[in-house]
Amino acid sequence: MKRETYKPKKRRERKIEKRREKRKGGENRREKERKEGRKGGRREIKGERRGEKRREKRREREGEKKKKGGRREKRKGGKRGEKEEEKREKEGEEKREGGKEKKEKEGEEKRNEKRRGKEVEEKRKGGRREKKEGEEERKRGRKRGEKRKEKRREKEGRKGEKGRDKRREREGEKKRKGGRRGEKEGEEERKVRREEKGREKRRERREKRKEKRREKRKEKTKEKRREKRREKRERRREKRRKKRREREEKGEEEEERK
Repeated sequence: MKRETYKPKKRRERKIEKRREKRKGGENRREKERKEGRKGGRREIKGERRGEKRREKRREREGEKKKKGGRREKRKGGKRGEKEEEKREKEGEEKREGGKEKKEKEGEEKRNEKRRGKEVEEKRKGGRREKKEGEEERKRGRKRGEKRKEKRREKEGRKGEKGRDKRREREGEKKRKGGRRGEKEGEEERKVRREEKGREKRRERREKRKEKRREKRKEKTKEKRREKRREKRERRREKRRKKRREREEKGEEEEERK
């Protein structure tokens, strides 16, 4: 029979599976304990049981039943507990008294604040009254002017009214009383004009932006050209220098030969 080859992957998978089964077992156990009314695992239950018998015997000796309260009551027994309770009561009394005084003080302060607020409010009211009187006077003045304007408008409106009526009658048209349609039409026209104006402004802004960009581009191209010219000039100078140097060197060589 052929021996099976070693496959680490399968071995690893089997190990993981075993671990999972173990964990499942533990979970089942904990679930069972929880159903029975215990808190958690065995360790906690053991801890609860530890020293329980000893405590029970001591309670029987003292003729005391097992207390179900908090740890503080278990810790403090007898006279010491009573003394501490008295101390706590005393402190509570003092605190209450202190709180009473504090409350009274706070109440006094609040009353003072209210009084001050009332005084300020009254002052403000006085100021308001004066303001109101001034406002009424201004209104009166406004009304006076308004009436005058209204009369002038009526007069101007009546000018040439008869002639207009006659013309309308001639044309077989009745005088419009409401003029609402005209108002509406005027409103629409104004709206259209406003929109047109807005469009015009936006167009202008766009044009300005374009112009700025154009100017920038121009400036850049100019700068580039200047740079190129500068480089060209530099190259030419360098060539000239080189030639001069070569000529000078040749002249020196000829003189030496002579």
